[in-house]
Amino acid sequence: MATIVDNYVIAGAPGDNFDCDSTSGWGKGGNANSPATQSNRIEGNYSLALQTSDSGISYWYHDISSDYRFKITEKDLGLWFFYIKGKGDNYLVQDSSAVVLRLYFGGTSKYADYHLTEKGDLSLDFGWQMLMCSGTELNGGSVGGGHNGGSDFNLDIYRIEFRLNAANKIDRNLGLDAIFIGTSLEIQDGTESDPVTFYDLEDYTSYSRNGFPIGTVKIDGKLVNIKSSIKITNNGYLFEENKYLLFNQLSPEVKHHIKIENGTFKIGKLENNKPVNGCQIVKPENKNADIIVNSDGTFLCYNSKIYRWREIKLNGTCDLNYVDFDNCDIVKFNSINNKIIDSTIHDSKNDISSYSCEIDKDLDKFENVYIYNNDNGVLINEDCLLEEVKIQDSNNYDLSVLDGKTVSLENSNFSTIRRV
Repeated sequence: MATIVDNYVIAGAPGDNFDCDSTSGWGKGGNANSPATQSNRIEGNYSLALQTSDSGISYWYHDISSDYRFKITEKDLGLWFFYIKGKGDNYLVQDSSAVVLRLYFGGTSKYADYHLTEKGDLSLDFGWQMLMCSGTELNGGSVGGGHNGGSDFNLDIYRIEFRLNAANKIDRNLGLDAIFIGTSLEIQDGTESDPVTFYDLEDYTSYSRNGFPIGTVKIDGKLVNIKSSIKITNNGYLFEENKYLLFNQLSPEVKHHIKIENGTFKIGKLENNKPVNGCQIVKPENKNADIIVNSDGTFLCYNSKIYRWREIKLNGTCDLNYVDFDNCDIVKFNSINNKIIDSTIHDSKNDISSYSCEIDKDLDKFENVYIYNNDNGVLINEDCLLEEVKIQDSNNYDLSVLDGKTVSLENSNFSTIRRV
């Protein structure tokens, strides 16, 4: 039977009140009233009600116990909140400076701000909203207090603070609940006839699996908004078709992946040997994430587009049929069980390699692949056969072959070939 698990937990030490069931440990400053509890909640018995006493800046903060501090470059920080304005109307404002999450790094002198209503995460939706903060996108990647970003983000988070910039003091509240940390959802067990789907992941993340919901998968029609890494292990089986899979809110650090360790990820299907019902698998621009297939993993992808991913590492069994790799850094074929046919690899970003793809094994099949608009075309590191492969518009070399290796070409012609 297919199983879903995760690694998300309430932040801080037990009793630190990051579950927001109590006001203990929460301080205040500026024009803030003392924090209070309220029965409108996501989990537990209460949530926090944070109210201003006057116009201007109000803030509430909680330090993290030393043994439970974490790095934002390694774990995501999630929380549930709503912003109340007016006479109990429960909605969020669009002013980008209205609600700010401030994280302090290594102490109280270095901090960075996350403008909650600026990131596209929050809108005028009613009810509780989940924010996922996942890296150095904090305020454009700068750390305040006279410090720049970069290495400061590798310091442990010392304090979590919420700041409210109220235009006036009438009935303005910030409701806060379930502050949690973690990175991934994990699929275990399952078969082709009994797989996990993203509907299952949405159901799982929307209820209180460990005492609180995480809300990292949301489906609206064909759009699937995903704010977790996905790991498939212990013979897990994940299947989806006819969806736009948006891996949103990923970080500039490479800590997020679709990782197939031991199991299967199937996208679309074959009907009468024709690829149909595929998906678009997309990540935001300037966010880094990889698709990794380990040697015991299986990736079956049909009639689909894979867009803007950093590195595609195919070490296991892979069947790619009518797949468009667009704006990915590089696709690495590392297994004799790799098969790609009737596909395209183009407009590679070339941030980590000047090649659009690398072939490190004699693949099962590399046939009718169109590669174009790259710095270089293909790097060949092993004897292999290329059938009906076309490479064009490479700035330098269409084909680069490791010295001593042989490439057999059938109906494949390249204008520039070199030995490396």
